[in-house]
Amino acid sequence: FPDGNIQACEDLIVGDLPDTVQVTAALGIFPYFDGVVDANQDVFLLSSANPNVPFIFDVIQFSINDPETGAPLQTFSLQTNCANAAETSILLEGGYASVDFFGFRCLDDVANFCFTDIRLDQTVTNDGVTTMELTAFNLTFDDETTDFLEEGNSYILPSGAVVSESVTESIYLCREKTYEAFGAVEANDTSAIGCEDTAELSFFIPDRPSQTPSQEPSLQPSNAPTEECDIDIDLICEGCNINTTDLPDCIDRPTMFGMLFRGGNCSENSFNQSIDDVQCFDFTFNGEVPDLRSNETAYVVAIPGGQIPWVEGDPTLFQGNVRESETFFIYRGGNRLPSDTRILTYLEVAEGEEPLPGFLPPNDTLTQLVDFHASCSQPFVLLNVFGAYQLVQFENAKQGNVSVASATELSYTVSVPISLPTGEDTIRVISAQLITNYTNPRLITIPIGGTLICSQEEADDPSNPCNTTTIDVSIEVSLNLAIPQGYSTTMFVVGRALNSGQLCTGLEEDEFCAPLDDPVCIEANQ
Repeated sequence: FPDGNIQACEDLIVGDLPDTVQVTAALGIFPYFDGVVDANQDVFLLSSANPNVPFIFDVIQFSINDPETGAPLQTFSLQTNCANAAETSILLEGGYASVDFFGFRCLDDVANFCFTDIRLDQTVTNDGVTTMELTAFNLTFDDETTDFLEEGNSYILPSGAVVSESVTESIYLCREKTYEAFGAVEANDTSAIGCEDTAELSFFIPDRPSQTPSQEPSLQPSNAPTEECDIDIDLICEGCNINTTDLPDCIDRPTMFGMLFRGGNCSENSFNQSIDDVQCFDFTFNGEVPDLRSNETAYVVAIPGGQIPWVEGDPTLFQGNVRESETFFIYRGGNRLPSDTRILTYLEVAEGEEPLPGFLPPNDTLTQLVDFHASCSQPFVLLNVFGAYQLVQFENAKQGNVSVASATELSYTVSVPISLPTGEDTIRVISAQLITNYTNPRLITIPIGGTLICSQEEADDPSNPCNTTTIDVSIEVSLNLAIPQGYSTTMFVVGRALNSGQLCTGLEEDEFCAPLDDPVCIEANQ
C-alpha cells in the first residue's frame, strides 16, 4: 500500500495479535466503532451513526487493545480522504497494519465491496415413473463440498417430485477469478437399478476498472452520467407457439400411461374414441353425485377393463390415494398394458387403513367407474378426458415417452449497447440472469460473465480482443399443456464499458400463453 496512508503505526507487544481484540476506530473524540472483534470478522465504520460525529472520514485513529485488561496492543492512524491520489489512495484489498480495507460506500450511494454472498440452489426432479430414493446429493463450490445427506436427511421422490437444497457462499470481487460449482446426485428405485446425474455451473469475475474512492468526496451527491449505457436484449421464444394439436397421437400399445386426477364427473368427458369404447358411471350419495373437486384426495384403483376378467386378489395396475391435480402412472413392470383399462374412484382412505394390494375399499365409498380403450388401436389422445381423469403421458416401444410437458427452447440475444458513452465501443458482461414464473429455481444465472461485446466496426478489427457483437443464449424448458396458463420471462444483464468503467444495464420482459388453441389463451392473446 502507499506509504502515505498509514501513520504512527506502533506494535506494543512482541509477536502476533491474539485472535480476539478490542477495536476502537475514532476521529479525535468521535468514535466510529468500538467493540470486541474476532480475527477475520468484518468491521463497519459508520460516519452518520452519530449526528455529532464529523460526516466525512479524514484520518481514522485505530487502537487495538486486550479485551479483558484493556492493555494496548497496537495503534495506528489511517488517512482515508484520498486528498493526494498518487500517495494516499486507500486501496481495496490493501492491508493496513492489522486491518484489511475491503469496501466503502460514498455519500452519493456509490459502493464498492470485495466480498458478497451468493446463494446456490440445487434441484432434483424425478422424471421417471417409479419412486426413487437419493443415495448421493451434494454440491461442490470452490473446492468445498456440501453433502445434503450428511445430517441423516433422507429424500424419497415419487414420480414427478422435486426437491431443492441451497447453500450460501462468499465470493471475492476484487480480482479476476472463475468460480465453478458442481452438483451430483444418485438414486436407487425399488429394483436397485438406480440412476445418476450431474450439473456444472461456472461464472467469471472480471477485474474492476477502479479500486479507490474518488478524491475528496463532495458533501453533495455527484451528478449522474450525462451519457447512458444501455444493453439491448431480444427475447425470442422459439417453440412457444404450441397448440394441443401439435401433440402426437399414440400409435402403439402403451407400456405405461399417466393420468391427471382433475376432478369432475362423467358429464365432463371429452375424448376422441367412439362412445361405444367408453363407459363412465357416477354413483350418488344421498341422492347427489359427489363433486370430486371438493375432495382434495381420492382413493384410486386401476385394473384391466372391458371383457378382461379380474377378481379381488389379482394384481392391480395402480392403487392408492391421489391428490387433486396429481398425476399417477398405470403400468405393469414394463410389459404392454391390457387393451382396456378401468379406473375406480373411492372416497379417501385414511392412512393405515389402506386395503391390501389387489383388494378394494368398501363398495359404499365408490364414487365413479370409468372404462376406456387404451391399446391405441382406437384414438388415445393426450389431453382427452375420461370422467375425473385426463391423459397426460404415455410410453410405448415405437414412440418412447411422450407427455403434455412439451419441451421447448427459449432463445435470447444480448447485443452491443444501443447507446454508449463517447469513445466507447466495447463492454464486458458482468452478469446475466433470467427470472421466470415457470422454472425451478425461478432465478437462473447465465454463464456469460467476462464476455466482451463490441460494435461491428471493432469486431472486424483483427487487433481488437473483442470479435462478437451479440451473445446468443438459450435454455430448454417444459411447458405443461394440460393447464392453459401465462408464462413470463425477464432478463437482466449488467456490464461495464471497457475504457471508462461506466456501468451498463439492460432489462427486457416477455410474456406468452400456452397452449395457443385453448380458449383461455385465445382470449388472453386477443
